[in-house]
Amino acid sequence: MGTFDGLSVALSALQAQRRMLDVAGQNIANVNTPGYTRQRVNLQAVGASTIKGVWTGSSNSLGGVQAVGIERLRDAFLEVRGQAAHGAQGEADATQGVLAQIEQMFPEPSSDGLGEQLSQLWSAFQDVANQPADIGTRTALLQRASAVSDWLNAAAQQLTTLSVGAASEARSSVDEVNSLAQQVADLNLAIGDAQHSGLSFNDLADKRDLLTLRLADLVGGQAGIGPDGAARVMIGGTPLVAGTTVRPMQLTGGGATLQLTWAQDGSAVQLTGGEVKGLVSAVAGAIPSWSARLDAVASTLAAQTNAVHSAAYDLDGNLGGPLFSGTTAATIGVAVTDPRKVAASQVAPGPGGPSLDAGAAQAMAAQGAAPAGADVVYRGLVGDLGLAVAHAASSSATQQAVTDSIDTARESGAGVDIDEEMANVVQYQRSYEAAARVLTAVDAVLDQLINRTGLVGRQ
Repeated sequence: MGTFDGLSVALSALQAQRRMLDVAGQNIANVNTPGYTRQRVNLQAVGASTIKGVWTGSSNSLGGVQAVGIERLRDAFLEVRGQAAHGAQGEADATQGVLAQIEQMFPEPSSDGLGEQLSQLWSAFQDVANQPADIGTRTALLQRASAVSDWLNAAAQQLTTLSVGAASEARSSVDEVNSLAQQVADLNLAIGDAQHSGLSFNDLADKRDLLTLRLADLVGGQAGIGPDGAARVMIGGTPLVAGTTVRPMQLTGGGATLQLTWAQDGSAVQLTGGEVKGLVSAVAGAIPSWSARLDAVASTLAAQTNAVHSAAYDLDGNLGGPLFSGTTAATIGVAVTDPRKVAASQVAPGPGGPSLDAGAAQAMAAQGAAPAGADVVYRGLVGDLGLAVAHAASSSATQQAVTDSIDTARESGAGVDIDEEMANVVQYQRSYEAAARVLTAVDAVLDQLINRTGLVGRQ
C-alpha cells in the first residue's frame, strides 16, 4: 500500500464511523417510537481480491473498511412466538369479555336477580293458600308472576342484544383484517422496490411488523419473511397475504349460524386464535348455549306451574287454564289477568258452589323447594356461569403473563436501550477521532515528503 493509500484508508474509516454515529442517533431519536426496531451498521474489511487467475493482476483495493448494510435486530423465532401468543391472548380476552357481560345479566345473589323474584312468587302463592278468597292476595300473585316473566323477557332481550353487538364487533374486526392485509401487501411491494433500488427499507419493515402483529391479535395470523423479503401471512394453513396478493374474508350468517369464510370461494376459515375467533365462538356457541339454559328455566317454570293450575279451580268454580303463556324466556308471559281466574282449589265445585280449598295454591308454592323446579334449574345456570367466567378469567390472566414474558424478550432484543446507544455513540466518536488522527498523521508524512525533503524545486 502506497503512502497516498493511507488517505483512502482513513477516509473509509471516517465514513464508516460517521454512518454508525448516524444510525445510533436514529436509534436514540426513536427510543419511544412504537414498533421501532433498533438498527446496527454491518462493517466489512476492504481487502485484496481473493480471486486467482491467469489475468488477475494486483488488487485495486486500497484497504480500509466499508458499511455493507444496516441490520434490524429482530429475532425471527421470538416474533413467531409473539404472534402465536398474541393470537391466543386475543381469543382469551374476547371470550372473557363476552362471558363477563353475560354474568352481569344474572346479579346473584341480590334483590334484583331472578332468584329473589321467584322467591317472592312462591310466597305470593302461599299467601293465596292462606287467604284463598282474598282478591288482594290474588292480584299480588299475578303481579309477582308478571315480575318473573318480565325479568325473563328482559334477560332474553339482553342476550340477543349482546349477540348482535358481538357480531357487529366481529364484522368490524374482519373489515380491519382485510384492510391490514392490503396494507401488508402494499408494503411488500414497496419493500421489494426498495431492495431492487438499493435503498433502506427498515422503517417500512417496522411498519409491516406492527401490522402483522395486529393481524395476530385479530385472527391469529402467522407471518414469515420469504427470501425475496416479502411477508407471507398464514391463517390456519391458508395464505391471507402472499406477496402482493390478498385473500379477503367475510362473516356469513348470524346468531348460531355465524361463520367466518373466505370471500372468494365461501370455504370456512380455520382460525387458530385471535379476537375474531373468540367473538364468533361466543355468538355462535356461548350466547346460544346460555340462552338455552335460560329458556330451560322459563320452560320448567311454565310447565310445572301450568300443570297444577290447569287442573285446579278458580273462585267461580271453573277449571283453570295455563297461568303462564310461552315456553321460552323471550316469550313467557302471564296468561291470566283476572284475579278471580287464579285457580287455587283442588276440589271441584259441589252442589253448594265453589270450594275455598287452597290445595292447588299450596302445591304451586311448594315448587320453590322442588328438586327439579325452576329454582334448581336457575341455580345450576348461575353456578355453571360463575365457573365458566372464573375459568375464562384465569385463562386470560395466564395467557397475559405468557404474552407479557414473550413481549419483554422481544423488546429486549429489538427495543432501544438508551444507555447502550449512548455508550456506542462515545465508542463511534472516539473511533472517528482516531481515524481523523490517522488522516492527520498521513498528511504530516506527505507534507514532510513533498515540502521538506531535498532542494529540488526550491527558489
